[in-house]
Amino acid sequence: WGVTTRSPLIVDVLRDRNALYRSGSDGRIENGYTVKLVNKVADARAFTIDVESKTPGIVLRDMPQPVRAQPEEVLSLPVVLSAPASVTGRQDVVFTIRSVDGEDSETVESTFFGPM
Repeated sequence: WGVTTRSPLIVDVLRDRNALYRSGSDGRIENGYTVKLVNKVADARAFTIDVESKTPGIVLRDMPQPVRAQPEEVLSLPVVLSAPASVTGRQDVVFTIRSVDGEDSETVESTFFGPM
């Protein structure tokens, strides 16, 4: 049962715990994350990473798309979210990782922090 129902994609999103937020050179607020992605199938696959938030302006910065993972490969991808300086406090964000072929996707809830 375990082999037939195992997920072909595992995703975890870890916030950078060293800094709550940082100011970018362009004045925007940035938060760092590590996306851990596990391709559990026996074929190389490509994935896209998207971020959604109810707060306008929070975007994924400089992420090459799609991300390629070899069979059974574990990737640790550094990711930066950027927002206008007007974004303050704690904001909810949702990372969505989808296989390009559309067969698998995972969503992970996280938070974005700006100055108080």
